[in-house]
Amino acid sequence: NNCMVKKDAPKVSVVVPVFNVGDALERCFNSLCNQTLKDIEIICIDDCSTDGSWDVILNYSKKDARFRVVRHETNKSANICRKEGALLAKGEYILFVDPDDCLEQEALYIAYGCAIQNDVEVVHFGTNVINAGVTQKQIEWYEKFSRPYNGIIYGDEIFTKCFISEEYRFNIWNKLVKSHLCQK
Repeated sequence: NNCMVKKDAPKVSVVVPVFNVGDALERCFNSLCNQTLKDIEIICIDDCSTDGSWDVILNYSKKDARFRVVRHETNKSANICRKEGALLAKGEYILFVDPDDCLEQEALYIAYGCAIQNDVEVVHFGTNVINAGVTQKQIEWYEKFSRPYNGIIYGDEIFTKCFISEEYRFNIWNKLVKSHLCQK
């Protein structure tokens, strides 16, 4: 079976695209380093930052062997960084985290446990929106946008419930995805 996970593979690969976010990066990295699920790798793709973000990445990678880092010589975009990180991932599942995000301490433990217990390829989990200078109306829209689907869906339902009936949305950062599916 070509979908089998190597014995030494981490349970989750967390991919973080980074571009000039030095101020938020430490909070994000601390939330990843402090996860109760320790069997993870943290893949940071620096997209040619000029603000000291690369120094923060290097500092964390020296302190924590779970960090794998890449630095671009030219800016390529967050989506290219995510794709590159996904292709480098060795974990059974992949989670994309933006550098201004942070995870609750048990987030990966719970999401991974849910994936294994239910034998699913994607786990969609909830999001708390912290006001960073936006209006209450924007916060309400964002919370609705990031609300997970509560149930299990298969096949064509995945497409129709996302794009037609909009019962959940397509955002990438609050979904734990089976690596083989993501890399495909």
